[in-house]
Amino acid sequence: LKFPSIPTQLGMIECESDRADILNTIDETADVSMVDGEVLISGTPLEGGNGWMTCKENLDRILDLIAHVQMKEATTVFELALWKEKMMEDSVIGDRNGNREACRIDVPG
Repeated sequence: LKFPSIPTQLGMIECESDRADILNTIDETADVSMVDGEVLISGTPLEGGNGWMTCKENLDRILDLIAHVQMKEATTVFELALWKEKMMEDSVIGDRNGNREACRIDVPG
């Protein structure tokens, strides 16, 4: 069985170490492999009819990890955008030196 959305989502991850962590998780997951950029699940555990839940749990674990990394990257970009906007506001107000530290904004999560 092929799961084309996983390589697509994996390709959107910018951080090499995060991408490597996900690939390692795929490699370590039983009956799941990555071949020529495709995520494949062996049909062997599905033959008895009882293996689908295990396959689903494995896929969910991989997808949850991808979602976590994507959220982490999105949060970082969002924080940088807010910080830049705050720096621009201070620049317009007249603080051309810009206290960078004072402009930092923490996004919960």
